[in-house]
Amino acid sequence: MAAFSLLFLLYACAQTSIRIRYFAPILPPLVVLSMIGLYRLRKTGVLGTKLSGPVRTALVFATVVVMLGLNTVYVAERFNKDRPLDYLSGKLTRDEYIQLFRPEYATFQFANEHLAENSKIFGLFMGGRGYYSDRFIAFSDSLFHRVARHAESGKDVAKTLTNKGFTHILLSFSGFNLWLKQAASEHDRQVLRQFLNPIREYCSPRMGMGCFKLNPDLISNHSLGIYN
Repeated sequence: MAAFSLLFLLYACAQTSIRIRYFAPILPPLVVLSMIGLYRLRKTGVLGTKLSGPVRTALVFATVVVMLGLNTVYVAERFNKDRPLDYLSGKLTRDEYIQLFRPEYATFQFANEHLAENSKIFGLFMGGRGYYSDRFIAFSDSLFHRVARHAESGKDVAKTLTNKGFTHILLSFSGFNLWLKQAASEHDRQVLRQFLNPIREYCSPRMGMGCFKLNPDLISNHSLGIYN
């Protein structure tokens, strides 16, 4: 069990994005190992004959107190951070509670309330949380990068997305601006500026997010040339 727990822990830590849930499979083995350790700590002779029974008992008690204390501190921190009583007591509605922790939630709600049921949404830098959307939504930042890279104009970007059936874009401005600053080429920036500027009238800003309606007819067909 110890070898399994160690190997799984190393594997989980090697992932690109670490999540607490990745460690769930090793929690039962770790609990069992902890109980075995406490048993052996209490067992006569394990720590040598110099330690008396009361000393061993005190060590076990101190270990248990430390283990429970660390878990109590963690639970208290999570309780203060997640504020479940605000929701359970009715102080906050479900939507208000989710919005506290998920800034993009209001934009999803806007789309759910205002877009037609047959709308097809392209999500950009939205965290991939499509379960908040009642409309079809797809997330592919890499596709958007490729479209911008090979487009000759902003209209090409809009046409490519509409040809794939998309009618709207949900966009996180912070994530988009970060990508423009750190990873996008000058060609990408010019194409996307040409692509986004004419459709800002359809933008509904919500907590740094936006909802855009795709309409290639609004966008200039001026070619910028392929960037190599």
